[in-house]
Amino acid sequence: MSQTSTPCAVLVIGGGTVTALAGGLISLADLGVRTTRRASHLEFNDATNEWDVLTPDRKLTLYSHADYDNALAWERDLFNRMLAGETPTPGVSLPVAAIS
Repeated sequence: MSQTSTPCAVLVIGGGTVTALAGGLISLADLGVRTTRRASHLEFNDATNEWDVLTPDRKLTLYSHADYDNALAWERDLFNRMLAGETPTPGVSLPVAAIS
């Protein structure tokens, strides 16, 4: 285990989700065993000339937009909604203020 020179705090809410790190430096290795899983994929679709947000298995397109930043903003909102317990519906746009 590495040592930090400044005390740190890790805020964890239900289910073990880390929501914030506060304080000084902390090594993620010091947190112990972690697991990750993809919530989606963001890929450029040559056929449509748009950016597609795809399900983790890449079988369904959840959202498409010609502008990368708009697709990325939608994907970010998707993550937040999934953390809140919502299930994404393919082809249904989420209302995101950042998307024009």
